[in-house]
Amino acid sequence: MNPCELTTGVTALANVLASGLSDDELGMTAALFTQLGDTLATIAVQRSICGPSKTIGRSCVVKELFAGNDTLKVRGEEDG
Repeated sequence: MNPCELTTGVTALANVLASGLSDDELGMTAALFTQLGDTLATIAVQRSICGPSKTIGRSCVVKELFAGNDTLKVRGEEDG
């Protein structure tokens, strides 16, 4: 599927969903899908930083946080 077909399909899906929802339901649905997209993007970035072998529930240390030498310890990371 090329990018134009993808965006056309997403637009068509949005129009179908919107046609059956009230304004309040539409707003809530939009917020839900926004959060879903943001969370998926966060997971994708975490995977790219931590490496492909890391999965949800495991932790990693992000080196050179903000172009410095500090490290960010993710909850669950053991000292050592």
